[in-house]
Amino acid sequence: MMERQYFNFGKGHVKAAVIAIAISVVIHIGFTILAMNVNMDMNSAADLEKTPRKYDTLKLESVQVAPEVNEKVLDALRSVGKGVMPETDQLVEDKSVKPEEGITEPETIDNPKFAGDDIAMAEPEPPPPMAEIMPPPREILEIENRAVGDTVSKFERHVIPKLERVSDAPDMILPPSSQQLAIAGASGNGSAKGITAPGTANIVRKVVGGMDSTAKLQAPVISKEDKDAGPDGKKELFSETLEEVTDVEPIERVLKASIQTYASSHDKKYGYFKLNVERAGSQLLPVLPKDIILVQDCSASMSEKRLYFCREGLRRALAHIGPSDRFNIAKFADNTETCFPDWVRKTPANLDKAEDYINSMVANGNTDLFTSMSDLLKLPATEGRPIIAFVITDGLVNKGITDNSAIIGEFTRKNAGKISVFTLGTSQLANLYLVDLLSYCNKGYVNVISKGRWDIPDSIERVMQGIRRPVLADLRVQIPDGSSCEMYPSQVSNLYLDRPLVLYGRYRRGERQLIFQAVGHAGATACDMIFDLPLDSNPVDTDDRKNQDIRKKWAQRKIYHLIGEYTRTKDKAILLEMRRTARKYKEPIPYKRRFF
Repeated sequence: MMERQYFNFGKGHVKAAVIAIAISVVIHIGFTILAMNVNMDMNSAADLEKTPRKYDTLKLESVQVAPEVNEKVLDALRSVGKGVMPETDQLVEDKSVKPEEGITEPETIDNPKFAGDDIAMAEPEPPPPMAEIMPPPREILEIENRAVGDTVSKFERHVIPKLERVSDAPDMILPPSSQQLAIAGASGNGSAKGITAPGTANIVRKVVGGMDSTAKLQAPVISKEDKDAGPDGKKELFSETLEEVTDVEPIERVLKASIQTYASSHDKKYGYFKLNVERAGSQLLPVLPKDIILVQDCSASMSEKRLYFCREGLRRALAHIGPSDRFNIAKFADNTETCFPDWVRKTPANLDKAEDYINSMVANGNTDLFTSMSDLLKLPATEGRPIIAFVITDGLVNKGITDNSAIIGEFTRKNAGKISVFTLGTSQLANLYLVDLLSYCNKGYVNVISKGRWDIPDSIERVMQGIRRPVLADLRVQIPDGSSCEMYPSQVSNLYLDRPLVLYGRYRRGERQLIFQAVGHAGATACDMIFDLPLDSNPVDTDDRKNQDIRKKWAQRKIYHLIGEYTRTKDKAILLEMRRTARKYKEPIPYKRRFF
């Protein structure tokens, strides 16, 4: 068993501890008092001597001549000063060195002669004949690889037979059925002999985008008996001239279209394509003169910082107006003002007035965009001249109609395609939904400043370069009913030389041809074109990720089309279709919070 030990402190030990503590306290107090009286300044005497002493500042209040200095002394001092200067000047003159004579002018030479002046020059010999220098080739030219046959017969352009005109007839009809082709093939020479149609047929037109516009046309029954028989007693099917059929100019030869298709292994039902339409040649489809108005937002929300760069961009834009164009400039805030009462030509006087008008713009007032855009519809229109409005704004509306969808839908209905609207959002905080859809629904496009206000002049100039040369106005693209193709955008813009027309489409797998018609105006001439392009004959590798963008772009443009339709109609069914498209193609819905 372990023993416990206890320590016992006696009373004597406690007493000694108390005494030791008291002595320690007294000693510490003494040292503290002694330390307080010690001078802790560590500066030496040498350092004190180096320290500059402070002296009292002397202030000079006035200067007076001492009483003992009289006027005679001052005159004597002045005379001494005058006597010094002449001697100094003379010394400088004596020490200067004059240049030698003739150093600045060359020596005169009388009757100068050069070596060889007396030698007669020989006449040049005539050149040898070209045949001696380069004898003509004697090789026989021979075609080694024949790529194109030279026996192809010339195909003549055929026109449709003269029909009784119907006011609401469509611009195109479907190809004939297999039964009709079989009957027509029996004649063998393209005549109407033996051709009988199965009565009448309803032909329905479908506009690109799948909306609206249906018209019925009664197809004629062609019999082999005709009052206007030819010399052989038979009526030729294509006997009319083009002028007798229509006043529309065919322009397939002046435009060219190319197509690129894409088919995905994940989408067994549909294929997709990208269609490019552009001018075939400069002499075939010339540039059209246009009417353009530059519209500047001068409300207070623009601020002087951004408006400064907008003025610079507008001055640059004047340089891109063609000599045959007409132009005007407008500014708006609470109301709209224009520089000229009507369209004007590009003359030096009008350019000077336009620059003065631009320099006078200041940021002030509220933003009434709808009223300002509606005022543009009052501009006079001239047949054959497209009208373009370039609107520069932040889209922050606070007066008049302020609902963005109402502004887009109402102006689009009023405009009805009369004016092509191009917009520029002047900052990252701009109302992108308003400026974007306003241009998309009115045959234009948007450009938004993404970095800083100093990019505004360059952006204005880029837009002007893209729209300065229109070649086909009022362009409409149509596809026949019965076709599975869907192409977007549904309302295409004018065709510009510096901006080719690009459309994206979807078709049902197995469909072999894309047939579409484009109608427009080249000046005062109405034009139309019909294209027949292969779909599956030029497939794209399904594993090529670069071409997957075709499918993506089609889905994006369809969603944009649905947004534009909803702003005009407010149809809830369009929102459902928008959701289905976004879900199927995994594409986000732009401005989704405004609809859902």
